Amino acid sequence: MPSAPSSPLPEIPGAASAPLALDAPEERRQLATRILAEALLLGVVGDAVMRAPTPGANLTVWTVAVLIALVTLARRRHDSIPLDARWLIAPTLAIAALFTWRASESLVVYNVLAAVGTLALLASAMQVRPGQMILESRLRDVAERVFSVGVGALLGMPRLVVVDVSLREATSTRGATRVVAGLRAALMAIPLLLIFGGLFASADPVFARILGDIFDIDGDVVASHVILSGFFAWIVGGFLRTALLSGDRARASIPFPDGALGLTEVGVALGSLVLLFAAFVAVQFRYFFGGDALISQTAGLSYADYARKGFFELVTVSALVLPVLLSANALLRRDTSNAVRIYRVLASTLLVLLAVIMYSAIARMRLYQAAYGLSIDRFEATVFMGWLALVLGWFAFTVLRGRDKRFIGGLLVSAWGTLIALNVANPADIVARGNIARGERGKELDVGYLQSLGADAAPALAEYLVRQPLSPPPGWTTPTPNGPSTSGASSRPAAPTDSSLTTRSDYTARCDAARSLLNNWGPTVTRDWRSWTVGASAARRAVTKNATALRSLAGKESDGTNYLRCAEPPPPTIPAG
Repeated sequence: MPSAPSSPLPEIPGAASAPLALDAPEERRQLATRILAEALLLGVVGDAVMRAPTPGANLTVWTVAVLIALVTLARRRHDSIPLDARWLIAPTLAIAALFTWRASESLVVYNVLAAVGTLALLASAMQVRPGQMILESRLRDVAERVFSVGVGALLGMPRLVVVDVSLREATSTRGATRVVAGLRAALMAIPLLLIFGGLFASADPVFARILGDIFDIDGDVVASHVILSGFFAWIVGGFLRTALLSGDRARASIPFPDGALGLTEVGVALGSLVLLFAAFVAVQFRYFFGGDALISQTAGLSYADYARKGFFELVTVSALVLPVLLSANALLRRDTSNAVRIYRVLASTLLVLLAVIMYSAIARMRLYQAAYGLSIDRFEATVFMGWLALVLGWFAFTVLRGRDKRFIGGLLVSAWGTLIALNVANPADIVARGNIARGERGKELDVGYLQSLGADAAPALAEYLVRQPLSPPPGWTTPTPNGPSTSGASSRPAAPTDSSLTTRSDYTARCDAARSLLNNWGPTVTRDWRSWTVGASAARRAVTKNATALRSLAGKESDGTNYLRCAEPPPPTIPAG
């Protein structure tokens, strides 16, 4: 069957895989039936594993299940899986494993986005014709294919059911025949059971109560299972159909006017940016040497406030430069001998100026952290800047040297590597330990923020809490279930410490943090394998090890479950007269 023309991709010797003859209606219907069956099964699996209080091993199981279904069906579609798809399986498995590694909410979001994107790449690699290497295409071609997979996942299920699957074919298999026979038997038996069961229930109240206990079904719960299973089946069915049945002919096209602009338009646009960036860099050099006094005189800000205000804006600027340069490279019409040379000069100049701006951003972040401490957002933004610097260097090495088709491979490998390194580094633990060390040097410490970092920061937080006084400062009162409050008596002598360790906000925050650790990862907390991660397991070990001290800090429980209020400072003394 003829296919719509697409952008040329390089021929790779030995990479061809003989496709299944999907032009034959019988072959196509058989594969479509298998896809529908896999989608329905994975819908049930998704409903079962995704009902967890927090994400963890369930996302690993789900991602691997989808991958196995895709690869198994691809073996029926191709005599051998395409070369691109074969090596894309490795990063897909690596990302799936990350879900069981860290429990940080931000990392879970990044890992989900990476898993979805990599599965989309894998599906698009299944679509290519023999000899094509999708990862040596232009970035725009790969983005177009991934976008097509996303559209197919959302809209492909109806076509799979209505057009591709033959109901006669689907019901003629041995297993389906038994299912159909069972449905017919149920349709005959259910009305009879309802009639006679209703009569018996009316005749005997005891029998009616037994039937009520047996068929006590929560309609809302059943509906939620049906909806969630249907949602996962819908997405998986569309995804598998797009990967294995649609091919290039159904690929969504994003029109892009290659070579639509001449040197004048591109040169003026990039030249204007070069002048703007140069002016900003000149200001940055002035502040680098002028320091705090110059900033205070000109901007009315302290050096720390100046750093705080500008960092994320500079991160945004750095991130926008790459798509601008890639778009300019694609839009440039190479109708003169100087067009490419002038573009490369302007792009290189812009990259040099951007390097100074990125250095300014990192310098601002260092000042920001010195003044306000470290946070997840600040840490991850710094890592992003490092990855972006690597990508921009790869852009200069490839695109600016006329090797455009090598850019996408380096971009993807660097992104996967950075994500894996970020998960291994454990940002929440780094932030927690850095802030604790800063607090022990006399700086302000936000214990409530450390508590919000979750399981990955729990070991560091538990170690910090048990090093501090476990009882309230002298004179504070401890609420009791019955009777008046009693003065706090220390189970550990309250050693002289910095005043920040004995203020109300600090002690109350530590008391709340101890309760949070015990409630979330204490030895009595029920565990769900679907939420298991290495980080959560480490949190449980750390909390269990320090459970006695943490319980002392957490205070008394009024009913074995709910805590009394944390100890309170005595009311202020009002001077007489």
